[in-house]
Amino acid sequence: DRARSNKRLKQLLSGQQVPPIEFRLRRADGSYVEVETTSTSILWEGQRAVQAIIRDISERKRAERMLILMMRAVDQVGEAVQWISADGRFIYANDAATRLHGYTAQELCTMSISDVDPDLPAAKWRRYFRSVKKKNRIVSDRFWHHKKDGGVIDIETSDTHVRLDGEDYLFSVLRDISERKQWQAKLEESE
Repeated sequence: DRARSNKRLKQLLSGQQVPPIEFRLRRADGSYVEVETTSTSILWEGQRAVQAIIRDISERKRAERMLILMMRAVDQVGEAVQWISADGRFIYANDAATRLHGYTAQELCTMSISDVDPDLPAAKWRRYFRSVKKKNRIVSDRFWHHKKDGGVIDIETSDTHVRLDGEDYLFSVLRDISERKQWQAKLEESE
């Protein structure tokens, strides 16, 4: 970081403008702190000088690392996970959700819930969403989802309402219970 700092200082002292940068500073006690520095070249009493604002961004960097860690965990968990907006649009689907439906995450994020569940048109979706929001806890339900290849899967969901920055979302964990239902039917037939 020292070499980058020296290079920036030379640029600034020659009158060049430089963008803000992030780096680590060592404190007097030997520990490090992550900072963002915004610097500008100024004239001070007829001499070229550097004015710098240094901001501690340790907490922001920690939050960014936790977000990345959480996203990687959710992407790789075995259960299908989806975020759905209040109007029924998919805004996120993890790897298991894409495998379950046969669509890419990008494809799903251009679709609404009624695209994979024709029995859940917009009006019915809004009622379901409001009921989950009102209960303010995890709600389990069962749906039939249509896959990209035309197949139909029996889905069990665990849904919960989340509100962030004034927006409402449904966090949904899905399980394909088609096979379990087939086994139950066979077991009932054999009795």
